[in-house]
Amino acid sequence: MIYSVKVPGKIIVSGEHSVVYNKPALAMAVNRYTVAESKSIISKRIEFEFSDLVTGSSLSYDIDEIHQIIDCTNNRYQEFIDKKIAVSSVLPETLQLFPYACGLLLKKYGMTMKHGVSIKIETTIPIGCGMGSSASVSLGVLQAFSVQLNVTPDHSELFQLALQCEHLKHGQSSGLDPFVCLHGGLVKYTKNDQKKLAMPNMEFFLVFTGKPQSSTGQCVMSVREKVKNQLVWDQIENITETMMTVMTENDVSGFASTIRENHRLLCDIGVVPDRVQSFIREIEHIGGAAKISGAGSVSGDSAGIVMVVGKKDLKRLCKKYNYALLPIKGDNDGLRCC
Repeated sequence: MIYSVKVPGKIIVSGEHSVVYNKPALAMAVNRYTVAESKSIISKRIEFEFSDLVTGSSLSYDIDEIHQIIDCTNNRYQEFIDKKIAVSSVLPETLQLFPYACGLLLKKYGMTMKHGVSIKIETTIPIGCGMGSSASVSLGVLQAFSVQLNVTPDHSELFQLALQCEHLKHGQSSGLDPFVCLHGGLVKYTKNDQKKLAMPNMEFFLVFTGKPQSSTGQCVMSVREKVKNQLVWDQIENITETMMTVMTENDVSGFASTIRENHRLLCDIGVVPDRVQSFIREIEHIGGAAKISGAGSVSGDSAGIVMVVGKKDLKRLCKKYNYALLPIKGDNDGLRCC
């Protein structure tokens, strides 16, 4: 049996970084997708084909290799927790995240493999740019693999498994990415409480400034070391609450105003590179508003995704900075069969 699952990406509208300190974030699933297609195979191996993540890449593991990846990765993660290695050293090979996810599922259900599974993965989500690519792919792999094992983890179980994968990528994930990719919609998120809100009817745009030099985990650690005044998290929380109101009311002017305030605070904590700040200044000069969506970067010139309100001269500015303009819509459904 061939099975396909579709999982959206996400953007953070407000609250990046502050969500790590248990402040609310506002995030939205968007119509950039991972599609994972699985089928059973005769050999007792787990095979992966990554047609978009790494062009032409395929990997294959037997059950012993899967267990070895689990053990070695867990050991490195403990070394990170003990502050012996950097978060970037937990997964020396990013693609090992996905056999790790399969191993978690086998371990959870105490299963051995009666047959092998082949999983083909395609994604239109920009990788490593704050749009939830790792969470989306992990969820797709977990769901596609579980069907071939004839097990049925519910959404809560899928979330917990994907969260373990996210910890490996980001150090100590808030859980926002897997939750929003799994459930879809516009979500007010804290670690202890999640609320799905009505999808707004407002036009905004995403601009891809290039892949950040810093990973999400590196940005989080840098901000933790740099920012000692906790007042900034309260200020971002107030902006997030206001933003929920103006989005619910489809108040474009109020939305733009809160975007500008949010941008200033993100600059203050040091995650908006100078070149991206220059781009946003030009957006504001012609009456628009913009901010990074995601962790940003603490090094280099790129910051991943920038969310923009106002399309006046946007194509011209993107061309000037050699940035890509991404058409985007909200996704209200989250993970589903396709």
